[in-house]
Amino acid sequence: MEQSYEQWRELQDPSYDELRRNAARLIEQLGSFIQQRKSEPGQGAAGVDMPALATAGKTAPFSMLDVDALRDLRDHGAAQQRTLGNALALQEEEVVQALAQLKKAGETLRLRQERAARASSNAVDATLTVTLELARLGQIQAELQVAQSVQARASARSGRDAWNEPLSRMDQEIERVRPHQHLSQQDLAMIREQSEAATGRWETRRLQATQTLTRLESGRLREAYPLQTQAFQARVRALLELRVLARGKLQAWEYRQQALDATADPAQTAQMGQVLDTALSQITSRLRAEEDQRDLLLAEQRSYTSRQIGSAVSDPKQSKLLSDLSELIDLHEQKREQLARLRVLLTRSREDLNLSAQQQGLAGWVGHAGAVVSQGLTRMWQFELFSATESSQVNGQTVTVDYGVTVGKSIGVVVLFVLGYWAVSNMARMLTRALVQRAGMSEALARVLDRWVMSLLVIVVFLVVLRMARVPLTLFAFLGGALAIGFGFGAQNVIKNLISGAIILFERKVRVGDVVTIGGISGTVTAVDLRASTVRGFDGVMSIVPNSFLLEQQVSSWSFGEPALRRSITVGVAYGSDTALTIALIQQCAQEHPMVFSEPAAVVLLEDFAADGLLFRLNFWIAHSRPRTGPEIESDLRLAIEAALTKAGLSIPFPQRDVHLQVTQPIPVQCAPIH
Repeated sequence: MEQSYEQWRELQDPSYDELRRNAARLIEQLGSFIQQRKSEPGQGAAGVDMPALATAGKTAPFSMLDVDALRDLRDHGAAQQRTLGNALALQEEEVVQALAQLKKAGETLRLRQERAARASSNAVDATLTVTLELARLGQIQAELQVAQSVQARASARSGRDAWNEPLSRMDQEIERVRPHQHLSQQDLAMIREQSEAATGRWETRRLQATQTLTRLESGRLREAYPLQTQAFQARVRALLELRVLARGKLQAWEYRQQALDATADPAQTAQMGQVLDTALSQITSRLRAEEDQRDLLLAEQRSYTSRQIGSAVSDPKQSKLLSDLSELIDLHEQKREQLARLRVLLTRSREDLNLSAQQQGLAGWVGHAGAVVSQGLTRMWQFELFSATESSQVNGQTVTVDYGVTVGKSIGVVVLFVLGYWAVSNMARMLTRALVQRAGMSEALARVLDRWVMSLLVIVVFLVVLRMARVPLTLFAFLGGALAIGFGFGAQNVIKNLISGAIILFERKVRVGDVVTIGGISGTVTAVDLRASTVRGFDGVMSIVPNSFLLEQQVSSWSFGEPALRRSITVGVAYGSDTALTIALIQQCAQEHPMVFSEPAAVVLLEDFAADGLLFRLNFWIAHSRPRTGPEIESDLRLAIEAALTKAGLSIPFPQRDVHLQVTQPIPVQCAPIH
């Protein structure tokens, strides 16, 4: 790498400038990565030193101050673990993106190598050389980025997992000491002393701010510094509220002592629970309002800062106002921290009340049950059903990415698929309507096309939903063997019918509405689907015919090509009848029928000398798409011919036999007696 870089650096061609810059950045990035690897511990070496527990080695009863210190330590560790967990999630995303970039860089390098191989070896093309080397540098940079992301992910995972054992030990210690905590008068006196000291400090600052505000509000200063006056008014109010909160902290500890004393009496426990709930509700409301006020002050500070940056001349008033706003924001932040601390103290007392076997009435039962149900649903939503792993080879090392499939993610996939299916079905329906109305396509062909388009769109939606939900396709790799066997044995007919359906769709030898005869089934084709076609017989019975059968077997189509269909009927008359008159009458009946074609004209032929009479055949042509069917038209013609022949005196013979007896001598006759 360095040798190649030195060669490129000596070249004077300007086209190599970008190559030199990329190579320099890569060398710098590689050096930084090597130094980082040397300075950081190996994977799994990170750990958390177990801090000293305030209650360790002590016996019951335990001071509530020590128990609170233990709880604070546990909350701090849990917050750090959550932060590392969030960092791990971000690193997982970075690994996925880095692998995607590596795949893209590899594809770019392959294409440029093929382009270089097709180029003439005698021609020296600096641009081609530069692009090829840039692609190689890009792949190396992508590999280095993958390595850095994998290392950062391992570090974040190691740091997160290192907190598991300390947090578990602290939880066990909290459960051990919490039922036996107490608040002594000595501890309460110390808290009172701290509260009075904090109250005095806030009061001193308030008095100083009040004196400044008095000077600003007097005479011309108020007119000269109106914004500073408003800022100091808000500062005085904030300091007054902080003084009140310092006293409120003492009241919160008194509530906690009362909560401990009330655990022995169910009535007092219920009453104290209501008091704590009311106080928590008030503190939560004030905390929400304080956060809104802080956000408003931050927005105002950003506005004044932007004005000052955009101004060419520095304004001392604006600088002083920004300083006052910064101090006011700090005061509001301290108010927010004090309110949050009070909420933590009262919440812990509320939790300690639940250690008692007594419950706080119906409201307590409902609240506790709601909390339990909420936690259960959250665990169920986040429960990991299984996980999939994708592996990639980078510089001889295997880089893995784990994808967890949770209940929530599975439900999300189903919901997204249903929404996507609804969307693509509407799209396919709109496409079909547009093809029929604007492109003039037949409705039957449009319905068939709609099914094919719908199937393709559903597959696309399925793949997109899996991608959005971060469910890897390798998750279904375990089905590969079963699917291969299924396709080999059971799905071969399905695939054959699908391909046959595509051929029928594009050849259009068999279309919806055709009258066909298939394997002894005669009827009208009502649908040509992906796998099979539907034929409605003349008797109304629906027959499902596989598409491959339409290609492999003989199919008689009555409506393919010309719309005309020839039919025939036979008529017999007695021997001795006028044949010319008979032919004329039969032909006249065919010509008078409105559904018999005049061209080609109907033809009457003397077909045979039958045993009972002369047999004539009438051949005529009709349209297969007419409202009346062939058998109905044949029946009309038979009735008309019978009436015409009867009126003309021509008889239609029926089967009869002539018996001739040859008698050479008398026939003897005997009378038998009747018994």
